Order: sequence, then structure tokens, then C-alpha cells
Amino acid sequence: MSKYRRRTGRPLSAGTLYPFLQQLDQQGAVTSCDKPVGRRPRREYQLTSKGRKAVGQLFRRFASITAAAFESNLEVCASCGCKVYEGTYFEEIQGKRLAFCCGHCANSYKSSLKEGSSS
Repeated sequence: MSKYRRRTGRPLSAGTLYPFLQQLDQQGAVTSCDKPVGRRPRREYQLTSKGRKAVGQLFRRFASITAAAFESNLEVCASCGCKVYEGTYFEEIQGKRLAFCCGHCANSYKSSLKEGSSS
């Protein structure tokens, strides 16, 4: 719970966490065991292979949802092809407004045009 609070800045109550972990245990996604720590044992949970597979599927689903949400806001660098979400560098070249990830890529693109025309 303290790791969650450090990572998110929000508290997580035992009343939320432990029923969720018990449900995952019943589904075979985690295993648990008691480890001696101080006066009372601490219950530790570990992902099973089934749990790792489910987490992988969850992350892939989240990635596709995130990509769909951001895709319309992405620009593709005309030089290197990387996708730029924020801070796109635009330059007008040969009458076209082109997107670049940085000034270096814009210069590289312009150099490649000059080299192509001098050959």
C-alpha cells in the first residue's frame, strides 16, 4: 500500500486491496504465503504464470486504447519517421508544411533533398 501511495500520490485502503488480492488468489492469478516479519507474519502475494499472462493482456489492451486516444494528436517526423506527441518542429520546405521531431531532422531532410537534386 505504501508503494502504491508513493507511485500514485493516493492512498489505498486495506479494505480495497485485500478483497481484490483474495479474488485474484481464487482465480489462480496470484499465490500467497505467510512470511515472518516482526511479531506478526506478513502475507506475500506473487503472480502466477496465469497472472503474468493476464497482466500482459491487460497492458496490451491499455496500450491499444492509449494509442487510439493519442493517434490523432501524433505527428510523424518527415525525416526519421518517429511519432511526436508534443513539441513538434514544423518547417515549410518546397511549399509544404512538414513536421519534424527536431531541428536536426529538418536539416537532415533538407540536406537529403539537396543531395538528391545534385546527383
